[in-house]
Amino acid sequence: MRFKTVSNETLHPKAGTIFARCPFYYGWVNVVISAVAMVLTLAGTEQGRGFITEPLLKDLQIDRIHWSNINLWATLIAALFVLPTGKWIDRFGSRVVLTASLVPLGVTVIGMSRATNTGHLWVTAILAGVLAQSALSLVSMALVGKWFSRRITMAMGIYSVLMTIGFMFAFSVFGDAIAKHGWRGPWQTFGYVILLVALVGWLLVRANPEAVGLEGDYKSESKIQVSGSTCNEALKTSAFWLFGLSSAFFTMLVNGIFLFYESILRERGFDSHARDLVLEIQMFAGLVFSFLGGWAGMRWSMGKLMAIAMAVLVVSLVLLAKLSCFAGVIVYAVTMGIAGGLITVIFFAVWERLYGQAHLAMILGVAQGLCIVAGAFGGRILAQVQAATGSYAPAFLACAVISAGFGVWAWFVPVAQGDVKAGRESVSTAASVEPSLEPSPRNRPLGADDAM
Repeated sequence: MRFKTVSNETLHPKAGTIFARCPFYYGWVNVVISAVAMVLTLAGTEQGRGFITEPLLKDLQIDRIHWSNINLWATLIAALFVLPTGKWIDRFGSRVVLTASLVPLGVTVIGMSRATNTGHLWVTAILAGVLAQSALSLVSMALVGKWFSRRITMAMGIYSVLMTIGFMFAFSVFGDAIAKHGWRGPWQTFGYVILLVALVGWLLVRANPEAVGLEGDYKSESKIQVSGSTCNEALKTSAFWLFGLSSAFFTMLVNGIFLFYESILRERGFDSHARDLVLEIQMFAGLVFSFLGGWAGMRWSMGKLMAIAMAVLVVSLVLLAKLSCFAGVIVYAVTMGIAGGLITVIFFAVWERLYGQAHLAMILGVAQGLCIVAGAFGGRILAQVQAATGSYAPAFLACAVISAGFGVWAWFVPVAQGDVKAGRESVSTAASVEPSLEPSPRNRPLGADDAM
């Protein structure tokens, strides 16, 4: 645990500021902008590039293995910047890092839309990966965690809902635009949208409530929780590796599926219209269960919730491997959306719940790094399995088995005082601090009596 002194000036709102006069808690403004920022990470992820894969391959005359290699290395290089980004967020604040990520990302996306050869594509894909997957995604998640504690799962649930709506809108708009106008024009427009959001973020985002003289969303109005586990302490718990590795596995799987969604469904006898329908249904189901997951996370064990999500994922993967009728496509899309919605909100909320806020960005950085590294191999693995066997199905069935294993682990992993020692200090309004001898709510099993 790490403790620090907090003064009266930090703990109490400054009545004269615009933030204190706001009719609602200003953290919700940051939730909205964080969700928008996460949608913009499509510029550097397989999910977003999956929309331009087919026209880009045709335009630049490159094959799927080459394209998957570009995505692989772009993602692996991006992973190298996760930990530095976490340090920068903790040191300079979310507002600075958010803007410093969005501006060059917008310029990079515009440059990528003008690529004429594979060398140009390599450079812009790597830059977009670093800026979107490492910097932007991490600051988006950390910003919400810095503003919320007592209502962290609800905040992350709403964040996930807004993010899902944003993804649905982006997929719909860019899917139609790319189908009508090719990939270059819509991709360039996306770059200009990113630059616009950078300006809005700089004007509205603030790093945390204390930075603007507001009281945070803590367990008690009279006690402010400002400490937490260090990154090294978090890494020594089995709960970290459960949530980190299971989320990383899901990221790998989803990245591969999104990159080759059209090809996967075509193999099962469906056209690009089926892909669009699957995405819409999947996103809607994810939206609903992101909100439900945020609500359930306040009342249930995070481990049990992850086990349920993995069980649904098993069903979804088996369906995807065996698709043969339109009804199966609908059921697959719904189950994949349910699993994705639950896993997403768990990943966003669990780190602050387990380990506190003091070193949240660093802990998030390691967890996000696992996801980025694993996600880098998603497209490559699916492409190699399809090339070797002539089908994507063996990969999906193997992933179903692995998902079942994660589900069992999640059901039984201890997420309680003996395993997760996320130190929380109760800080009074005095200038000096003494650790409380009373058991912290964060040392109880997650979900126990934690309802709002």
